Amino acid sequence: MIKNIVFYSLIISWILIAEEKPVLCSDLLQDVLNDHLKKKLPDSSKWNIKFKGSYMGLKMLESNEADIVILALKSEKRKDLEKNPNYLIAPIAFQTFFIGVNIANEIHEIKVDVLKEIFSEDGMGKYNSWEQVSNNFQGDFLSEIYVLLSSNNIGIGSQLFKAEVLKGGNYNIMATVHESHQELSMIVSTNPNSLALFSEKPQDENIRVLSIIPQNSKFSFGPSRENLFYSDYPYYLSIMLVCYKDKIQNFKELCQMLYSDGFFDEIEKAGFIGLPLVERNRILNSTFGL
Repeated sequence: MIKNIVFYSLIISWILIAEEKPVLCSDLLQDVLNDHLKKKLPDSSKWNIKFKGSYMGLKMLESNEADIVILALKSEKRKDLEKNPNYLIAPIAFQTFFIGVNIANEIHEIKVDVLKEIFSEDGMGKYNSWEQVSNNFQGDFLSEIYVLLSSNNIGIGSQLFKAEVLKGGNYNIMATVHESHQELSMIVSTNPNSLALFSEKPQDENIRVLSIIPQNSKFSFGPSRENLFYSDYPYYLSIMLVCYKDKIQNFKELCQMLYSDGFFDEIEKAGFIGLPLVERNRILNSTFGL
C-alpha cells in the first residue's frame, strides 16, 4: 500500500513538472537575477527560471512553450510587443552605453555623426581636436582627442554602440581599449583630453556623461531613467517582462517581486538603469490596482 502511494505521488509530481512552463529570461540578466531570486523565492518555488538569449525567449513565448519571458529588446521590437493585444508587458530596466569626458572639458553634448566619425575604423579624421567637435570649446589643455573604449567583451554597451552608432563597423584602431571599467574611469577622470565609451555608467565625480544629439535632431538627450523610459534617448535595450494575458496572476506575482527597491538596487550595481519610481508605481496601480 505504501509503495503504491509513493508511486502515485511520483507520477503526480512528474505530471506537474511536465506541465510547468519555464520563465525564460535574457542571459544578460543571469547573474543579478539569479542572486535576487535566491533571496526572494522559497526552495520549493513554482518558478522554473531558465536563462537563454532574448531571441530564443521570444520564439518560445510565440510558440506557447513559455508563459512568461524577460527579454532584452531593441526599441522597435519593444513597440511591436506593446501593440500586441495578447500580451501583458512591464518594463523593468534599460541598458545603454555612456559617452564620458573629463569634467574639465566644457562640452556637454555631442552629435551622433561626430561620435561615428571619431570612433569608427573608417572615420575620415574630420574631428582630430576638441575645437573641431565644438565651436564653444574652451580650455588651456592640449586639443587632441584621446579616444578610449570599454572592452568589447564587457557588457552590452560596447556591442550596442558598435551596432547602432558604427552600424556594425569596427572601432578606430587608434582607440585604447581597457578591460577594466575602474581603470577606464581612472584615466578619464585624470586626463582632460579623453573621450570614452563606457558600458556602465561612470560614477566618478570628475567624469561628465555627455548627452547625444541624434541625426536630424536639434535637441540632445542624456541617458537618464526618464529619457530611456519615454524613448527620447536614441540607443538602448529595454528589459521587459512579457506574458500572455490569461496568465495575469503569475505576471502579477513576478512583477511585484521584481519591482521591489532591493531588485533595482542590485540591477543598477550590475550596470543597468532601473525604471523610474513614479513609473513603477503607475504600472502597478494601472495594471493590478495595487
